[in-house]
Amino acid sequence: MSESVSWLLFDELDSGRGQFDEYYDRLDSVVPTPDTEILELSDTGAEKWDTESIKSVMEDNGWDRAFIRTMQKAAPRSIEKGSVIHNQSESEIGKTVRSLLTQTNLSEWDHGGKIAVREILDTRFCLGSKHHMCHPEIRYIIEGGDVLCKIPDDIDVNCGMQYDYLDEMIERAEPPTELAERVAGEFSDSTWAVDFVLDTNGDWYCLEMNLNGVRWDDESGRWRNMCGYGGKMHLSPEVVHGSVLSQIQDD
Repeated sequence: MSESVSWLLFDELDSGRGQFDEYYDRLDSVVPTPDTEILELSDTGAEKWDTESIKSVMEDNGWDRAFIRTMQKAAPRSIEKGSVIHNQSESEIGKTVRSLLTQTNLSEWDHGGKIAVREILDTRFCLGSKHHMCHPEIRYIIEGGDVLCKIPDDIDVNCGMQYDYLDEMIERAEPPTELAERVAGEFSDSTWAVDFVLDTNGDWYCLEMNLNGVRWDDESGRWRNMCGYGGKMHLSPEVVHGSVLSQIQDD
């Protein structure tokens, strides 16, 4: 691995090409994903229909809690308030949906007219109740049927409050490269970033995908990556194709 992206894909955040409902069924057919149901949103959002529909999904699946996201992404400003439903009460569900849609609107993201309701995986690797990202997560960059690189290279939690009883499991864990290769084979017609998370049982699940292209950013007046590269920005299309992009202006 450790190859940089060679395809130059132009897109927009709201184009719909990378929407969750456009790829989820195919993704779920090749790798483990959290149990998920996709529901149509009412015209205004967070109405009684939405609340009852989500509550029904939770009850049917026996979920005391659930995770929700739009077709573009999870709550962009506060996942705890806008994506995590803490119980099955209609007030809790309605409050969370309203927060998700408000955050999405303020961040100028399109919700796509649907909402995904997902099981919450056990990723509690530490004592911090608000440490939502304190769990092993790896992003793979795939292109043309191949896996180019993974970000980061190591499996770690990097938190001083980590549970000691999980140390041995983390040490035994291997990056889910074989799973990433399955995704690459299924989505060989483009270039994507594919995210995997490790749960406390030592199992990897694929959470989502993002188109690995560039978009025009009006604020900075330049092309920017559509997905993050962490410490491997030098492998990203924004950098690799920088000389070409500097000659192209968005219409």
